[in-house]
Amino acid sequence: DLSKYFPSYVGLRIHHAMVISIYSICIFGGYGGAEGLFCALLNEISNPLLHMKVVIKNLGLRYTELYERVEKGYFFLYTYGRFLVGPPFLVMVAMTTGIPLFLKISGILIPGGLMLQSFYYISKMLKISSRRKKEALERKEKGISYFWLEKNPKVEELTYFEKSSNKIANVIDLSQKFSYTQMPRL
Repeated sequence: DLSKYFPSYVGLRIHHAMVISIYSICIFGGYGGAEGLFCALLNEISNPLLHMKVVIKNLGLRYTELYERVEKGYFFLYTYGRFLVGPPFLVMVAMTTGIPLFLKISGILIPGGLMLQSFYYISKMLKISSRRKKEALERKEKGISYFWLEKNPKVEELTYFEKSSNKIANVIDLSQKFSYTQMPRL
């Protein structure tokens, strides 16, 4: 069971079950296609930056200006789509007339659950942003800056670099315990 090693694994299963449910309700209920499409756009608008962030990190460029900018862009788009625009849109769907009650309830409960999940991740993003500000202050105090496309060797002198490198070593140890063929099928 991967959920003990990857706590967000269970959350991802719940998230995708809810998303599939709301799309199914739109398709089979015959209502809310335009609204569902708009919600998909809002929810997925940040995905390219999320994937860029992971790729950049896997290329060993975590301590670069490129990574920092992509992360900030991801946080902004995620917050914009799921916090600033999402809740008012959910209220608009609730106020719409001509939709059967079952679909209206489903159209509020499922996206509402997704929004609660989004609020949780936004709170994590705020904590990460706070940590990034402290890291930037430390870099400024020590006169160390990030390069755009390569790691500045002086970054290893920073206190937070050591903490992060230990996390990377733990992930490498964990990846050696599991091979791709041992991963459970969904």
